[in-house]
Amino acid sequence: MTVTTNRTVKIRVSLARAKYIGEVAIPGGFDRMSDLLNGRSPFMSLSNVDSYEGIRKDSSFIINKEHIDYVQVLEEQPLIEANKISGAFHRIRVRTLVSDILGELFVPQTGETPMEVIGDDRAFLSIRNAEIVGTAERYQFLGISKTKICSVEVFES
Repeated sequence: MTVTTNRTVKIRVSLARAKYIGEVAIPGGFDRMSDLLNGRSPFMSLSNVDSYEGIRKDSSFIINKEHIDYVQVLEEQPLIEANKISGAFHRIRVRTLVSDILGELFVPQTGETPMEVIGDDRAFLSIRNAEIVGTAERYQFLGISKTKICSVEVFES
């Protein structure tokens, strides 16, 4: 079942050495934030933006998704329960130019391997229980831009 109404999701987005917190409208037909990140449009709009930088509180940002390092979902309304896909999570380390990220990658039980999930045509890699190595940063979910990934290490289960 697909969600057909527009929803708003509160996110933290990291790009170009800056972090912004704001709201993104998830259009009808998209179930999750990761669907929007991997959608066809190269841009997304961030409203009600807050930052450590000096920005106007009434500002909105139009962000080029290619320049996003990662996205953390902070608040999201519950979705209608969809058909669950069976599969397994694989422990991984993602190395980017600026950080290492430990987490779990979901691989469906449809015969796919971690390499096929990482190498598919989606622009973002969804990581569960992510932690940025050497920091106190821990996230239930991170969407990492595949253009920022240098390597991925898949740990044996």
